[in-house]
Amino acid sequence: MHTSRIYRGARPSLWFETPSGLWRWRPLVRAAVFTAWAAVLLALLLFIQTASARLDSGSIADYLVPLLRAAAVSQALIAVLNLFLVPMMRWRDDMARIPLLIREVFQVHAWFISVTLSIFAALTWRFTEQLIGGNPLGSWLAAAIGAFWALRAVLQVTYYSASHWRHRPDRTLIHIALLLTYGGFAVVYLSAAVFGLQR
Repeated sequence: MHTSRIYRGARPSLWFETPSGLWRWRPLVRAAVFTAWAAVLLALLLFIQTASARLDSGSIADYLVPLLRAAAVSQALIAVLNLFLVPMMRWRDDMARIPLLIREVFQVHAWFISVTLSIFAALTWRFTEQLIGGNPLGSWLAAAIGAFWALRAVLQVTYYSASHWRHRPDRTLIHIALLLTYGGFAVVYLSAAVFGLQR
């Protein structure tokens, strides 16, 4: 698939898309998107705080520990898969056609995304108890990772063109699975942060 076919000719969608052209040339759209992200994040935090206040602290911890460990394993897996993104997506020909500097920047960013996710995974696995145990550093770390994934989930539905998966059931399922995965990470880490700060 030629690179221009990936990035051009995207038609607006009624859901799961902010039209790419509108995103690029209208700063107000970017501001609106990130304002909406902040509002959703705040609402999620308020919901988690309310729910955790009504539940027994022991039962919450019983749920959060395995969920955090599952998140750690999942992030480690994503970090490994990200290293093979180009061959998995069959982008070798497209990457060969783009300028060398853009190709190198893309590759370095891909490596550092894997490094970042590996750090998230290692810290979560090693310091699971600290993330929910009332340690301020652990709570802030959980909040930071949760905010990272919340923003990634919002971008999944606001930045990418829906033309990539429209009328493609397989790609639609992948898109929904990624959205649920990123949103799930956000909920788990933000829950850990709120729970830890309340202890």
